[in-house]
Amino acid sequence: LAAVTRQQGPEAYAALLPQLIAAAAEGPLQAEISCMVLQFVSEDITQFEDRGGGWKRSYLSALLASVESILPFIVRLLQESFQAGSTAAYQGQTELARQHAAVVSAALGTLGGYVEWAPIGRLSSGSVIEACSFFLGVPDFRDAALVVVKQIVGRRANPKEAEEWDAYMTAMAKLADALCQAAGAILAAPNAQDELTVEGSNEEYGRRLCTVIATFADDHWLQAGSMEKQHLLLRHMLEFTRIPYLPLAAVALSFWGALMREAGAAPGAAKLLSIQSGRGTSADGGSQQGQQADADRSNLIPPEACQVRLARVLLAESSFILLVNETRV
Repeated sequence: LAAVTRQQGPEAYAALLPQLIAAAAEGPLQAEISCMVLQFVSEDITQFEDRGGGWKRSYLSALLASVESILPFIVRLLQESFQAGSTAAYQGQTELARQHAAVVSAALGTLGGYVEWAPIGRLSSGSVIEACSFFLGVPDFRDAALVVVKQIVGRRANPKEAEEWDAYMTAMAKLADALCQAAGAILAAPNAQDELTVEGSNEEYGRRLCTVIATFADDHWLQAGSMEKQHLLLRHMLEFTRIPYLPLAAVALSFWGALMREAGAAPGAAKLLSIQSGRGTSADGGSQQGQQADADRSNLIPPEACQVRLARVLLAESSFILLVNETRV
């Protein structure tokens, strides 16, 4: 159906969209199918090589316009399906609960396709990131939710106007909240250290979560929202680094490397403040902002974390060297 819609053009897509949204209300099977079609349509955004420029622009315009209705629809479907599935499971209706769980998985998959290219303003103003943050705390759906978060973290700032920059800043601050909550949750779980090591229930998820946090630190650290939030995320990453499991430590070390690069990029701070303001600055104003940026960067790493962080880096590097030597022998 998605392929036929693409062949028919933007008019067919505009006619199909309200039908898909209406059909989703008929039951979990129809809702799952609607999500799958929307996901395939979103992936088709890269399948226009054989079409002319005018046709491509028209179809892309239709896709962009549809985001205003699709993202709220997906978030609402996630909420309703999860609630219905939880109720069904509580009542012992296993098959119905499984169907609603399939809708949640399909909706998260669809969301991952749209957040790659949807306007950042729609992601920051809606409840997309909040929904992902919630499902990061649900074991059955956290992997799919983390994929969506990873897609958003991969977005780059391209502020043409002050409003777009504000939307980007808001989205990154929300992502920092989501990552803090997800990291804190698995670290506070019973037997957290054992569950994050070999054959633990959080082994793979913990590594993927640390990878996403490291990417966030590399690309968006200054947009985390507040220094308190940055320090909380640092403390969580210290806990991950302390866990005696080399694959997890290797991922955590990439976070510290990204943070060191960010902390040492002093010229970038003044540039960031200039972009964030949306206009140029005077010589005195620019100097004051640059001094404030340098002061902010001096607090990127809380003092209590510095010695522990350095010790863990040296310990992990030493462990890796020993492992390599043992392998050679």
